[in-house]
Amino acid sequence: AEAAGDRRGTATALRSVGRMAIDQGDPATARRVLERSLAIEQELGNASGAAWSRNYLGLLAHFEGDNASARSELEAIIPTLRRLDDRWGVAVSLCYLGHVAFDDDNATARACWLESLEICRAERYLWCIPYLLEGFGSLAAEAQPIRAVRLVGAAASLHETIGAPRPPIWRADVRRRLTPARRVLDEVAHAAATAEGRAMTL
Repeated sequence: AEAAGDRRGTATALRSVGRMAIDQGDPATARRVLERSLAIEQELGNASGAAWSRNYLGLLAHFEGDNASARSELEAIIPTLRRLDDRWGVAVSLCYLGHVAFDDDNATARACWLESLEICRAERYLWCIPYLLEGFGSLAAEAQPIRAVRLVGAAASLHETIGAPRPPIWRADVRRRLTPARRVLDEVAHAAATAEGRAMTL
């Protein structure tokens, strides 16, 4: 893209590299390429591309432990994505925002995930749904441990069905959030709940 002088193509490719670097736990690479992608999109005046670059920068901040910056970034771009009628962008950003809000604000997390799920179901955006199921499982981990493990089992099955395995950094995050459920369920109950979840239809 660079050799061809394709600035928009360069920004898009950099953004994709950044998203993969986040999933693989390489924050330095992710930040470098995403900030470059954002700079190009801003130079081009491409509001959609800039919003998507900031979307991933918000996710990166979350995995770096800076939820305040992550929340600020994501809340800032969602109105732009709504204005552009980018329903996929809104669904993804709300999914991410829910995961960012989860530790401090369960009500906001739930509201974000419900709206994201509504969009994903209407538009058949299957890629996002496993991450939403994992979010709802996280919310249930303390009060409804069996439900929590079922939901995460259903998410795992859907990740496989659509050919989009849960990235390593997400696996660690889900495992952390399911800790309350794992504390109260023995191995047999956990395995049974996981199997029940994996057998559920979408």
